Amino acid sequence: NNFKRGSRLGSARQKGNALVFAMLGLVITGLIAAANLEPTRAAQKAQAGFVEATILQSLRNATNEAIYENVAALQAGNPFIKAGVTVAPVTVAGQLVWRPSIADLTAMGYLSTGWTTTSSAINEAPYSIEFARTPAGCVAAACAIQGRVLITAPILADGQAGTTDGAIIGSILTTIGSDSGVSLLTGPANITGYGNTWLAPNP
Repeated sequence: NNFKRGSRLGSARQKGNALVFAMLGLVITGLIAAANLEPTRAAQKAQAGFVEATILQSLRNATNEAIYENVAALQAGNPFIKAGVTVAPVTVAGQLVWRPSIADLTAMGYLSTGWTTTSSAINEAPYSIEFARTPAGCVAAACAIQGRVLITAPILADGQAGTTDGAIIGSILTTIGSDSGVSLLTGPANITGYGNTWLAPNP
């Protein structure tokens, strides 16, 4: 999830178009993959992607709420505190980064009481949440806050190493829309937002 999106101009425009095509290609490939499956299996994959997307959206919404409620503290580079829980920033490459756990967000009341989902049922990879001030070197109220909720491992086709599951990934992307993104083989160092609406480093 990217909390503030922008566009790149000039020489980056053509590269951006290529990424849009790659992203659309991934979705189309996913739809073709689903169409080539036995109908019951295709429906199962589409449903798995939809369920995964709803979990990611819940985590995104909880993180957004935490940011909105604590934006002044975050802009100042301070910890944020609620219900006796404190999330302090850590320094990564000279930049302050907040990494609340799912347990933190639940205890703070941003996720529903009893929330226990901490990893994807699709690949058993943990979710990761992080956000930081932008642009680098900004001062207090001049800072925006950008962040992401991540699945920390690839979604592979029936566990096959190196083969991504286009049917499931396509379902996730089309369910979430512009706030979703993937790491592409054409640019594995970055996560590219759906429709090329944003770009973020791939950790």
